[in-house]
Amino acid sequence: MKFKSIVMDCSIFCRTKLCFTNAFFLLLIISSFTCLHVVFGTENEFDYGVHCNSVVHESKPADEEFNITPFPGRQNGYFSGGDKVLNNPPSHFYSPPESKTLLFETHHVFKTHADDVFMVEGNLIFQTSFSYEQNISSGSSFISSSSNSSNRRTLDFHFRGFWSRITGKLCMVGKSYAYSKEGKLLHLAAVLKINNLKNSSTIRTLVTGTMDSLNSVDDPNYFERISLLMFPQVNYTYTMVSKQFSEGCSRGTNVQPELSLRLLRTGTICDMFLGGGNAFELEYTGSCKSSKSCYPFGDSIGYLPSVMSLSMIQCSNDRLSLRFLIEFRNNSYRGYYGSPNISTSLIGEGSWDEKKNRLHIVACRIYDASSSLEKSHVGDCTTRLTHVRYK
Repeated sequence: MKFKSIVMDCSIFCRTKLCFTNAFFLLLIISSFTCLHVVFGTENEFDYGVHCNSVVHESKPADEEFNITPFPGRQNGYFSGGDKVLNNPPSHFYSPPESKTLLFETHHVFKTHADDVFMVEGNLIFQTSFSYEQNISSGSSFISSSSNSSNRRTLDFHFRGFWSRITGKLCMVGKSYAYSKEGKLLHLAAVLKINNLKNSSTIRTLVTGTMDSLNSVDDPNYFERISLLMFPQVNYTYTMVSKQFSEGCSRGTNVQPELSLRLLRTGTICDMFLGGGNAFELEYTGSCKSSKSCYPFGDSIGYLPSVMSLSMIQCSNDRLSLRFLIEFRNNSYRGYYGSPNISTSLIGEGSWDEKKNRLHIVACRIYDASSSLEKSHVGDCTTRLTHVRYK
């Protein structure tokens, strides 16, 4: 599969004498199209076979569109890298963005002549934010977030490629446009490689990948590697909460109800977490003298967190089970659009106990996210949150 520029047949313009009076202008127009073709439409840039056949071999697509996709229609995630094209704020005062989130939109999935290989078309949208504000309600353990003149910028790549249902790998090539810090238009060409796109997933499944520039390092359109992390949502199976809490939630410290984390209950447990994360100030017992014994990350980050936030990833069909990203922070301020620090976050499953009006959560660590999101993996699912009560 190759992306080619449209070639214009100009013979139709030369059938009358009027053609010669405008020949100079036609030559300029044709020259403009030729220059665009050379700069951004070369076959080598967009040759799927050259960049992706080693990942998922190209196959001739069929006319029939497939009704099962590796992603839902819209899949959220996080990214790191790409500073040259993604971290350019709208003013000359440069500062790293607080938010680095992405959105993958799947538009079409087609069957091909190869079994279990499908052609996928979609857009990968990178989002950044440069200003934020958060207010804390004094005297309460609940922290509410609000946006104030947040300046969000996006970069939209259009991709086309192939997905292997057996290996779970997706490889795509595509393009986008952006502006440099100096205001020059950049023509971006990229190859996207994603792993672990399976028809089913559990708490240990992370969708990771990379996006690399197809331009040479000395080309002004070149950008450094971008690494990606997404939490899959297709056919997710709740394995941890069903296993751990089938006989009740007996582990954990006995906490008095009035000291438990509380939120006003206004609907189902899932409704309470819609629209953003819920953050809580943490208080430690007198016996907790170091992060090694009181914190799931030990002394590896060098501080004892003061805030824990619960951000819902997904809710089950029966509205009784949830998936969370649980982030531990050292300060009380976080932007409304702010991205979590994956290195100090847990991935968790929650189960709602209707009889006791209580939410039980099993959480796992995400390892190696600090070096590159592509290398992230899940392990150590021994953390429990067992006294999250609602009234």
